[in-house]
Amino acid sequence: MEKIRTHCKAIDTLTDGGLPTGTITQIFGEKALGKSIISFQTACSAVAEGNSAIVLDTEQSYLSYLIAEG
Repeated sequence: MEKIRTHCKAIDTLTDGGLPTGTITQIFGEKALGKSIISFQTACSAVAEGNSAIVLDTEQSYLSYLIAEG
């Protein structure tokens, strides 16, 4: 199975090389642990390799620092 690297050494090691393609991966945990950053970083890695990615931000984490207030 193909995998997308997260570029987080610990996660890539634990998942034997990255997250499997063609699946839905849920990242969850306590607040401020880096879930949003890992999600965005992995999505960027997928796109850089010519794939597509969707990040569903159910906690509205990106709203605070990725979207400028108008």
